[in-house]
Amino acid sequence: MGAGFLAMSAAKEIVGLEGSAMGQWWVETIGKALEDRKAFERMGSRQLARLLISLWVRKNLRKHVGDIDAEAVPCGFGRAIGNKVCLNFSFII
Repeated sequence: MGAGFLAMSAAKEIVGLEGSAMGQWWVETIGKALEDRKAFERMGSRQLARLLISLWVRKNLRKHVGDIDAEAVPCGFGRAIGNKVCLNFSFII
């Protein structure tokens, strides 16, 4: 990674729930793959620089999932390396 990449990553580190075009591509690709097998629903996603985490749940289990919270903390060199991304949720039966 060059200095230009690190600067761009630092500038775009908080890019929303799905983030960049690549993050959107991954969310769409996962969704298409899961449609063929079971009925899944995306409950939450979070991206920070190049790291994306996404929670998918079967629709029949949706009522058991709650308290969804996504967080991202940029840290490390240039605030672009060593990022921390977390997706918390509760599953109640």
